[in-house]
Amino acid sequence: MSSVFVRRSKRVWLPSLVAAVSALALTAACSSSGGGGSQAGSTGGAGSGSTTACTAPSTVTFADNHPINVLAVRPVAQGIGAFDELEKECHTTVKVVEYGNGADIMNAVVGGQADIGDSSASSFAKVEAQGKSMQVVFSAFIGDGGVLIARKKYEQSRGSDLSKFAGATWAYPDASGACAFLIQAAAEHAGLTWKSQKQVSFGANSAAPVTLASGRSDILCTDPSTAAAAVHAGTAYVVFNSNDSKAAVPVVGLQLGGVYGMNTSFVDKYPVLTQKLVDAFSKSLKAIQAVASDPAKVLALFPTQDQGPLQAGWAESWPLVAPAITANDGSMPAQAVSDSLNFDVKYGLLTQAQVGPATAMFNNTFIDKAKAAS
Repeated sequence: MSSVFVRRSKRVWLPSLVAAVSALALTAACSSSGGGGSQAGSTGGAGSGSTTACTAPSTVTFADNHPINVLAVRPVAQGIGAFDELEKECHTTVKVVEYGNGADIMNAVVGGQADIGDSSASSFAKVEAQGKSMQVVFSAFIGDGGVLIARKKYEQSRGSDLSKFAGATWAYPDASGACAFLIQAAAEHAGLTWKSQKQVSFGANSAAPVTLASGRSDILCTDPSTAAAAVHAGTAYVVFNSNDSKAAVPVVGLQLGGVYGMNTSFVDKYPVLTQKLVDAFSKSLKAIQAVASDPAKVLALFPTQDQGPLQAGWAESWPLVAPAITANDGSMPAQAVSDSLNFDVKYGLLTQAQVGPATAMFNNTFIDKAKAAS
């Protein structure tokens, strides 16, 4: 068998902390272990070399975003055939359905149209807080995803010192998106009062380069591909890359990027299958890391149909993304769970009361077994 995929929209999704998702009812006992929570309930399957029989539905549906550089793990897993073994042993087919945004992905997972989904830690936390028991079993990358770039003319005089942008015009795609919170956090870390700074929302990320070039903004936050294109064109330079933990942790903490999660009821019913899925993700991550220093070799790991659309600008954007992949081992460290959820609380994406239930859903059992077996 071989995995298949379906595209539901052509909108481009950027790593983000998405808005609240639909309140769809599910019945599943709360259980998780690892990362930032105490162990309770599901403790992982018998994959990673076990001979325990694998049961599975005839199709395992993965709700994901369209392939982009920072979300390389799932498409590379398809490209290198990482799902082949589990499809054979579990008598199933992994079907990927690509959506245009994280909210649609969460709706699909919570509503039962998908078995596993790729979204933000914040999205899963909101669902968990609504009483819909979830488990997050794999971290696709470490980092916020966004990149701050400024007008090229400031490179020598201001460099990466954000305090020198006091009184400048700061921009982001939209006021409720991840970039808005990231750029605010960066400004405040530099000692600036955010409400005193001039702010502009420029809409689609594709508008970022012209927003800078026209002088409408002096500094802005956008995705790695758009940032790389603006730098390559000579209109901008990188001020801060949230995907580089050395620079990012002092500013925003250790942030979980895209994470893979599912309903606890699925994990409880198919523990061996869940383990084999995480094994496949871990294999993909290691394949990427093995060639991470060569953008062309990384792109070559993607399915053939995805390589063409990603080709333009790949060599320039991959270096901005690579640190988020190379610093990752697939697990959800306690610090990353805590920093991510506390960041969400600070910027009103979660309440303090939601942190406890959300912390308990991060389950490192499966990735720990995958790492131990490799």
